[in-house]
Amino acid sequence: MPKVVVCHGATRGGGMLFPCLGTAVLAHSDATFAFPEIRRGALPGVVSVAARRRLSPAACEWLFCTGDAIDAATAQRLGLVDFVGNWEELDAEVARLERHFLSSAPRLRAPSPLPASEV
Repeated sequence: MPKVVVCHGATRGGGMLFPCLGTAVLAHSDATFAFPEIRRGALPGVVSVAARRRLSPAACEWLFCTGDAIDAATAQRLGLVDFVGNWEELDAEVARLERHFLSSAPRLRAPSPLPASEV
């Protein structure tokens, strides 16, 4: 099942799990990303494993060990984000992805066999 993640504002710590695991990650141009755990004397936990799906070992080491925040353009350059834009551009990209995923896999339109409370 594809997961489209849209980030805006500050995405930090455990919240980094969402872009790290997204199928398609979109970010508003004002978005920033960081793993600030090192500033509290710790290293990122479970999210560090997920981050390795999208970021190179060198980028992970730099971000985990410095706690530095990066802007959306840098996140895109590093591979964490696939698309950066303003709200209008993000809306258009979400609509395009929805059409793409639904036309590529019509079974995604089928209702879930599980009740909503279990999905």
